Amino acid sequence: MSTSIRTLSGLVLAAAGLALGATAQAQSGSSMGSSMDSSSSWYAPAGGRYIGFNAGRSDYSRSSSNADAYSLYAGGMWGQNFGLEFGATDFGNSNARDAYGFNLSAVGRVPLTPAFSLFGKLGGLYSRTETAGIKDSGWGETYGVGVDFNFTQNLSAVLQYDRSRLPFAGEKEHINVTSVGLKYRY
Repeated sequence: MSTSIRTLSGLVLAAAGLALGATAQAQSGSSMGSSMDSSSSWYAPAGGRYIGFNAGRSDYSRSSSNADAYSLYAGGMWGQNFGLEFGATDFGNSNARDAYGFNLSAVGRVPLTPAFSLFGKLGGLYSRTETAGIKDSGWGETYGVGVDFNFTQNLSAVLQYDRSRLPFAGEKEHINVTSVGLKYRY
């Protein structure tokens, strides 16, 4: 994927995420104080479904280089602590290396306060990669940790670190991604 197409795709996804966030903020109809009181079910609203968008930097371990990375994901929580998430990540193009993939992960969440919660993810990732014209694809593991900050019952900011193992020209390589984003719960 060319750099200009990747940049345009990232901007479109970022704009969609911000628009979704603004819509969620406008629809919440409640002040921050009332949406954050301890009697609300702020961490498991309306069935616990969510969609999110993150943007950040990827670090290719073998080539010691960085690239822009983008993730779009959706999931559902069973109660307050456990769930399942499906996502797509573009790891970016760095030093003749290009990668993207689709993951399915189990999610665990620990609410710390009405505004903050920690989460962890563990799953599998199917990826397609290219190194100096040599294409590869296959399965690898992925895991991550992060923190949510809830603005409202439906909208939160996310800070996340993920590590994925992908095939590049017959060899496995780790890619680390540090990102920030928005998550909308419905």
